[in-house]
Amino acid sequence: MGFVGTATYAVLPSLATALRDELPMIEPDLRGEMLTPDLIAGLRDRSLDLAFIRPPVGDPDLDITILRREPLLAVLPDTHVLAGDAEVNLAALRDEPFISYPSHQRSVMYAKVLDSCHRAGFRPQRIQQVAETSTLVASVAAGLGLALVPEAVQALRISGATYRPLVQQDVVELAVATRAGDDAPPLRRVLDMLPRLLAGTTDELPDSPTVLLGRGAGPPARPGSTGDCAAAFPR
Repeated sequence: MGFVGTATYAVLPSLATALRDELPMIEPDLRGEMLTPDLIAGLRDRSLDLAFIRPPVGDPDLDITILRREPLLAVLPDTHVLAGDAEVNLAALRDEPFISYPSHQRSVMYAKVLDSCHRAGFRPQRIQQVAETSTLVASVAAGLGLALVPEAVQALRISGATYRPLVQQDVVELAVATRAGDDAPPLRRVLDMLPRLLAGTTDELPDSPTVLLGRGAGPPARPGSTGDCAAAFPR
């Protein structure tokens, strides 16, 4: 199983615990801190069976299910003048250096940060690019800049960095992707548990998640189906 970097510190531990307790016959290969393009590539080359990604992803050979929507948070150094505020107006950060994910690898979050800043009326003058979420938050703590991250990232606690909601209430989606038509019983059992596992952790979708079926998509998950093969997941 693979996890986008911004889901590594909240979703991966919860899922690993649930698999150990409820599906001990599955031996997961859990890989964290991956970018969405790398996760999609892993599904295509079959090094991954399931991936937690950040949409949008346009690939007709994948089944993509939107799991939840998370608000974006500002990550500030503890010493920042706005660190003590209950909310931060993104426009107030227009002259600050930003830290984000690599643009050359088509990071979904990099594009989301630029879009959010654009709608707040500015473009960051300087963006330092880092590959991993832990490095991003550590760089903020060191005073190298500010960042925008999904709410789930606040599970990563690093001394010197603080998370603050944005006045703008901007959101980003978390989705799970599999190969279209892959109906392996162990995979379906993992997919069946995700809505319950993620319920209450942030702004989850009501009742049933949004399912975007790719070309050749298989039938709905079968509750209670079993299997004996191991599931592999990338970061």
